[in-house]
Amino acid sequence: MRLATTMLAFALSLTMASALWAGEKSKAKNRGEGERPVLERIDHMLKNLNLSEAQTAKVEELKKEYGPKFKENFAKMAAVPTAEQKQARDQAAKAAKEAGKSRQEIFKEARAAMKLSAEQKAKLAEIQKQQGALRKELLAKVREVLTPEQREQLKKEMPQRRERKE
Repeated sequence: MRLATTMLAFALSLTMASALWAGEKSKAKNRGEGERPVLERIDHMLKNLNLSEAQTAKVEELKKEYGPKFKENFAKMAAVPTAEQKQARDQAAKAAKEAGKSRQEIFKEARAAMKLSAEQKAKLAEIQKQQGALRKELLAKVREVLTPEQREQLKKEMPQRRERKE
């Protein structure tokens, strides 16, 4: 269970980071709404679990509670690189995407193109650590809403979701 939770958190982190750094389409979608990708992934994760109305209401409450926290962290992350670094990131991501590279390769190339200072890297690492803790907390609360059967179904679906993303 602990491994599954860690893998889920990692997969969500990687996907979320890729969406943030991977190009114009994602950039436009996320502008000013940093909490949306995380909350949309929660919806996607739960869509096949046939939640009751009470469960859906509870999940919506959690999303309203955590949404502003995610948005604040995304704003902090967006403030770390300079405008020039962001431009270099976007150009590198676009070139990597046009070259048909994977999400992970696009992310790595875009991140490398920014040439972040040690201070910027440390700042981003701290914010990402906070983001990971926040995501873990939210996922734990969402799991509490689920029945044991729904948790088991979710656990079974996770490897399939990871395979589709690769």
